[in-house]
Amino acid sequence: MLRHLQGRQSFEAGPYQRQTLAETCLYAESAASGIRASAQLQPEAFCVGSYLQLRLRGKVSLYLSQYAEEYHLELPAGCVRNVSSKPWFELCGIVNVRCRETGYRARMKFMAKPPVPGSQKHCVHTDVYNPVSERPFVRLRGRWTDSVTATWASGVGTQLLLALPSSLGGRTQGTD
Repeated sequence: MLRHLQGRQSFEAGPYQRQTLAETCLYAESAASGIRASAQLQPEAFCVGSYLQLRLRGKVSLYLSQYAEEYHLELPAGCVRNVSSKPWFELCGIVNVRCRETGYRARMKFMAKPPVPGSQKHCVHTDVYNPVSERPFVRLRGRWTDSVTATWASGVGTQLLLALPSSLGGRTQGTD
């Protein structure tokens, strides 16, 4: 189901341009896997020079019927860099994920690539908290496109390898 709600449009001239689009509501579900997702989003697009950013402000919820858990989250901003030469995509900003039923929560920070030689793209820092502690019980650090290291509160670290297709930012030979 895709439904557009009445929204407003704005435009600002100058070197910094902003476009606010109509609010959109989305709903998707997979009965076979017991997953439902709904979102109420207000997209905003920004353009500064050769940099484009899309923010999807609003509410997103993901329901897992097998566990009777509902997670609420925001989405990170999507950025397109080097529009005039060889464009590439990155996520940037902070995402908070919360589950009211279990009390677990996570804070994910997608790091924008600094404009210095040798710096890395697609970095993420995540802290996951249980309901009884203000200290994270696991920290995830790495690149969301290929590998992340999980460090548990006990100090034990585990490397997780992620296999994303190159169309979603996964690495291919000779890129980076």
